[in-house]
Amino acid sequence: MIREVESLTRAEFAAQIGISSRTIEAIENKGSVPRGDVIEKVAVKWPRYAYWLTTGDIDLPFHISPDKASGRVLRVYEDVSNLHPGTTDLMTRPEWFGRVLFLQRSDEKNDLYVLIETIQPELMGIKQCIFIRSGLNLCSDGSGKNRLRDLALYLVQKGRADLIKTSELRICLSDKINKLFETKQIEEEALQVPDLAKAEWLKKLHINFAAWRMDGENYEPKYTWQDMK
Repeated sequence: MIREVESLTRAEFAAQIGISSRTIEAIENKGSVPRGDVIEKVAVKWPRYAYWLTTGDIDLPFHISPDKASGRVLRVYEDVSNLHPGTTDLMTRPEWFGRVLFLQRSDEKNDLYVLIETIQPELMGIKQCIFIRSGLNLCSDGSGKNRLRDLALYLVQKGRADLIKTSELRICLSDKINKLFETKQIEEEALQVPDLAKAEWLKKLHINFAAWRMDGENYEPKYTWQDMK
């Protein structure tokens, strides 16, 4: 995978790490297990793949797998429970706020999170984000609704009301959400645009989301969790 992503022939790949092309051929065609020194040479030559190469994971910042080399990763560098009006909980300045993404867990209508991208430049395809992870709920007419109102009022008070109307809703599989909690990062391709024809509850959820974008701190959900059954 690394050789193909780097667009190298076996001979070119072998030459760059100082081993024989026969060794590469044996690994690729015969399933030979590469020696530790071979893995080390690959990791030294392409350190961005080193962690994935040795563990199969990509849960360290600035380490990626070759199949994600061209993909975008959203990485959490500020993690807060809620953004309350009048607070200054964040290190990130409001003028650095970028896109606002709502993440709805695909199998749980009451499980909602928010990522605020920053406008800081991407490094190796990684975008820095603020993660808001507690109490938000598009189906609630109680505390979940109030948390969404608080978020809108916070953005208004910080002079970023523009982000309310441009926010986006995404659906995310449970395992991806769990991975986000574990590793503090998620691939952007894991955030799916909701298919409103797929389920009635998705349509109602999207209507509530549209109401939040329209009304902000005065948000009232049209549908509550009882309507989602």
